[in-house]
Amino acid sequence: VGSSPRLSGELGAESARLAVQLVVMDYYVRAVKELSADAAFHDAMKLTPPRDAAGSQKLMRSPEIDPAQPLPVIRIFGTTPAAQRACVHVHGCLPYFYLAPINARCANDAAVEQKCLSDSSDDDGSAARIAALLEAALAASFRRQRYRYVFDVCAVWKHPIYGYYSDKQRMFKVTLFNPRHIPIAAALSSAPGFLCGEKHDDGSGAVRFQPYEAHIPYTQQVMMDLNLTGMRFVFLRDFKLRMPLLSSSSRSELDMESSQYVSIDALFGGAHNARRIERDCEWKLPELFWPFEIQRTSLCALEIDVSASNIINADALQLLEFNTDS
Repeated sequence: VGSSPRLSGELGAESARLAVQLVVMDYYVRAVKELSADAAFHDAMKLTPPRDAAGSQKLMRSPEIDPAQPLPVIRIFGTTPAAQRACVHVHGCLPYFYLAPINARCANDAAVEQKCLSDSSDDDGSAARIAALLEAALAASFRRQRYRYVFDVCAVWKHPIYGYYSDKQRMFKVTLFNPRHIPIAAALSSAPGFLCGEKHDDGSGAVRFQPYEAHIPYTQQVMMDLNLTGMRFVFLRDFKLRMPLLSSSSRSELDMESSQYVSIDALFGGAHNARRIERDCEWKLPELFWPFEIQRTSLCALEIDVSASNIINADALQLLEFNTDS
């Protein structure tokens, strides 16, 4: 490696505290209490309600989660600009899909337009009924109810991709805890008779649902939502490192320029995300590390925990969506 990858022109490079090149991505499902028994870690890893394009948080159900609840964690393997191998654990990304009532069109009037702008109206309680029915159906399907299956169901307004619709249609965003449950939940919720007794707005026939985005792999869904691309950098606004730091290869093996190995005091000055994080960080910058033990799962020099809300790449996507909607 002759020199570190250049970050000039990369969105988020200047404000990032660390950058990791995305080489491999996978995920695992683990309860928070299995990662650490410390209450501070449980508080730090609390699920954050998703933000819409305008930046507001809207959630139909409480984000309080039992520490024994299994949650998906995205794992990214890559290298920093200073050629340190890193394993990044991204917390807070939950899988979801959409349900659209078949043949349920909304009228083009001022009331509907105003309702569309709210993007989360559920005056008739349909979202709550869908959540309760789907929770019961999944529990019956797996023949056990040891933990929750449905995190949230909320009403949104979207343009369907099947057929022609001049106006937005009300859909329901269904968020689950486990990515492996998405195909089963989509099949259960789209089956005839799922909402027994419910009728279309025009009074004709029982409501049936068309699932959307249930076929998208979980990792690909996360990459789209966080604006991540393979072999590009993931920029982290804030993060915590798991101790201890593993020793890196010698400078001669890496064939790096001496200017890459600056003192740790310059880590956050200038091109700080291109500097190395060495073992003396544990006592010079203790705020970068968890103050308690969390088991490492890799042999990478750096093992990092970060919340999805602290990935800067997603900011550009939210800005683009906001400008498009407005």
